[in-house]
Formats: sequence, structure tokens, C-alpha cells
Amino acid sequence: MGALSDIFGGGSQGLDHSTVLASLLAGMNLNGDMPCDILVSFCGSPQRQLSGFLVTEKDDPQSLVAYCPMPVLATGCKAWRTELVRQFNIALRLAQYPHEAETAVDAIWLGGDEERPIPLWIFGLSCIPLKDDWDGELVHPRPFCPSLFAKMAEQPRAVAWIKKRQLARARERGVY
Repeated sequence: MGALSDIFGGGSQGLDHSTVLASLLAGMNLNGDMPCDILVSFCGSPQRQLSGFLVTEKDDPQSLVAYCPMPVLATGCKAWRTELVRQFNIALRLAQYPHEAETAVDAIWLGGDEERPIPLWIFGLSCIPLKDDWDGELVHPRPFCPSLFAKMAEQPRAVAWIKKRQLARARERGVY
């Protein structure tokens, strides 16, 4: 639990994030056979604030399923703790039954197709997978988003960057 305190600086507004996470992990009686993972999500800098729960495909934080946001409440108050448990239970349900995420009214569905862009705020999250074998490194979701990629590729600097990278790779292989 010391590593969590180091990451989150002990907490905000009198709440130790490591205590919250340890409580969630201890209270989880998760079956390892769930098709999805749950990641506790934080946003902000320099002090990270608990922002919700991200549900992803098993062992793949880049394959997003849903997001269960925490509302802005006074951290640590009874309403906040109640909402934390409620949002966690929603994430747990969607991790167990990911096919329900698209129609869930109590979570943000993040699946879809190439026409539906991934919300940009996803790229600002720092996450901790709720797993016994967590290595202590924060996970930063960087899912592939075709619409964002297309917008980036249209920028004049993108073409120059791609050509430069291709040339460097060709030189490494001795082709050029």
C-alpha cells in the first residue's frame, strides 16, 4: 500500500486513495473468469483525483468497454462513499456482462465502430487495474481511434513525420 501512497501523495481533502483502493480490492471477490477488467481511473495533475471506473477487455486496457464516472462530490463524505460503491457495482456488472454496456443507462458506453470517435478525455486518464498482480505502474489508456487518427494524418506535419520514420526504418534494415 506504500506504493499507492507514493503515487497519490496520500490523498486529497483528508482521504487516502491507497485506503480506498485497498478497501475495493479487499471487498472484491472477483472471479478470475470475468471477460473484462476494471481499472480505477484518476484524472488531474499534479494531484490525481478519483474520477471513476474504466471497464476494458481482459488484459487489454486499449480495448474499452465502458466508463462509470464519479460525480463531483466532497471526497470522503457519506454521499461520495455511497456513489463510489454504486459506480463500482455498475463497473462490476459490466465487467461480468459486457454485452450490456451498449444499452446501459448508468454508464458511458465506449464501444462502437469507426464512425464513433473515442472521447478525448479518455487519453487523460491514469488508471490502476484492480488485479492482484498489478505491477505498480499506472496504466494510461491509448486506444486506437480511426476518426482521431484520420484527423491527425491530415495535418501537414504528419506526412513529413511518416516519411521520416519510414526512411529511418529502411536505413536500420540496410535497405536504403
